[in-house]
Amino acid sequence: MTAEDGGPRERVAESAGYPYADGDPQPGGEGRGGVADGIAWLGRRLHGAWAGTQRTLEAAALRTRMRPLEMHALVAIAAADAQGRPLTPGELSVVLRVSSGGATGIVDRLVRAGHVRRCPDAGDRRRVYLTGEEQGRRLADELVATVGSRFAGVLHGFTPEELAVVDRFLTAVAGNQTLVGS
Repeated sequence: MTAEDGGPRERVAESAGYPYADGDPQPGGEGRGGVADGIAWLGRRLHGAWAGTQRTLEAAALRTRMRPLEMHALVAIAAADAQGRPLTPGELSVVLRVSSGGATGIVDRLVRAGHVRRCPDAGDRRRVYLTGEEQGRRLADELVATVGSRFAGVLHGFTPEELAVVDRFLTAVAGNQTLVGS
């Protein structure tokens, strides 16, 4: 069933109070007005993309017997490693938006599973950094590749200039998320 024939996707969308992309009016279209409606329209689009990504994450977590937040942590730790700047547990708690105790529990589970290692700071014994073990990096890479493959077909329809704008927008949105609720 598809959204057009009243399938589950359409019913869920209607119960959530708004239609998905195939029925959502464009900003500034008939019956719509102004910047506020355009922002609301964009918010619905971002929510739809996030929800699909979240389902992919949840499926990967289930397959690996991990919690979704542990998968988020693995990806964050692997990304920081790749940038040559490993995260501290405190920084991870900010990224995940959990308490320091919550981050400690997540890190403890990842360490026990062999996905992450705590490395003491050579200059300050009170500080530790989190680095991904081989299997943890492999899981993070697999998740990122899976999410990326969901968008690959769509990205082929954009010019390099358009992709640069999308990248700039998503970078700004991601950076703004650390400010929400703080």
